[in-house]
Amino acid sequence: MKNFKILFMIIIFAISISCAPSLMRTTYIVEEGSLFAGQAIRDLDLENRYDVNILRIKREGKLITNPSPEIVLQTKDTLYLFGNSNSIVQIEKIFK
Repeated sequence: MKNFKILFMIIIFAISISCAPSLMRTTYIVEEGSLFAGQAIRDLDLENRYDVNILRIKREGKLITNPSPEIVLQTKDTLYLFGNSNSIVQIEKIFK
């Protein structure tokens, strides 16, 4: 019986890992005409809508770590995104 419980726990763990969404980090450059340009991070609401976070912003050669929600994104900003890979792909399609 003890072996059965251990085997059952291993199977449940394996299923939970295989069903978990894959996470990824990527960069996104805010281009002219992008829906990101001119928007505050708070207004985009990426974390709640897409489960994606902006970890850093590279602007004019300087890194902004853990950016404030009030920061307004500018053309040529490089965003360092982290989140569900499917959501990141969706964001890249929507905001280009």
